[in-house]
Amino acid sequence: MPIQPGKTENEEEFIGRCMSEEVPTYGTEQGYAICKSKWDRQDMSKLSTPQDRVANKFNSIRIKHTLIQKFEEVQPMIDSSYPGEGAKTGSI
Repeated sequence: MPIQPGKTENEEEFIGRCMSEEVPTYGTEQGYAICKSKWDRQDMSKLSTPQDRVANKFNSIRIKHTLIQKFEEVQPMIDSSYPGEGAKTGSI
């Protein structure tokens, strides 16, 4: 089932949860882009004015830096859970 933002999640919570699902398959940068676009599609639909959209984008840039920094701290734990190509196919 595709991961989607929860009704009570903020951007940082959703992207952190989403990245834990997407990074093993797509890597950090592409995983972040996938998660961010999912958030933006959901979040932008709530904003009615161009000023709201611009303010939201500036906030997203600040959050991106924080999330990537946090994710890089836990990346070794994720990597150890998915030790190689065998983990993706189910073989050892």
